[in-house]
Amino acid sequence: MLSQGSGGRSSIGPPSSLIGLATSAHYVAAKHGVVMGLTRARRSNMPYGIRVNCVNPGYVATPMTKETIRGAPARKYWRRADAAHGRSNEIAKRWRGWCSDKASFMTAASHVIDGGY
Repeated sequence: MLSQGSGGRSSIGPPSSLIGLATSAHYVAAKHGVVMGLTRARRSNMPYGIRVNCVNPGYVATPMTKETIRGAPARKYWRRADAAHGRSNEIAKRWRGWCSDKASFMTAASHVIDGGY
């Protein structure tokens, strides 16, 4: 990012990078590295225009997530009557705002958008 001279803006990680999954410790450990290692360690690069803020989206009903939504532990959540399905445009709208110059002082933050999952 330094050599390009254009800075940087965001990373992405699932909510499991913050709350964990009992059956997927290896996956959670890797995703936790995105939030704690990559996102929060970037404070020192702010003078160079590199801002890293992590977006942690929950399950969003897309063709790619159909199989995941059918599996545990998400299955119980999605069967609940009050479960809200995320929409990709909701997440994209927030993410664009955090990447814009209007958020030029925001860095090393993790934002969960998961409908309360």
